[in-house]
Amino acid sequence: MLIVQPTGDDTKGWSKDELQPMIEATPVLRAVFPDPKSRASDSTIHKKRYPGGIVHITGAHSARGFHWITVRLVLFDEVDGYPSWRLCRNAPPADRKWC
Repeated sequence: MLIVQPTGDDTKGWSKDELQPMIEATPVLRAVFPDPKSRASDSTIHKKRYPGGIVHITGAHSARGFHWITVRLVLFDEVDGYPSWRLCRNAPPADRKWC
């Protein structure tokens, strides 16, 4: 899974202030995601590992954040804050009419 926020700062804030507290407050998620403070955990602010997968969290401000990630599900959050020129630059010609 890939979760896209508008910027890198938004990515860090969302991971720390939204996702991590949700994991800690939900018994089912707490059982799946290891404690990030544990030495056995290789989860970071931008990557949360769980048995069978990874949640990647990146910002829309940089195309580089998308190049090495292969996922089945992409969730875009706060799309109105995305830099529109970045979204349109690599779009197929047929889709550029929306830019």
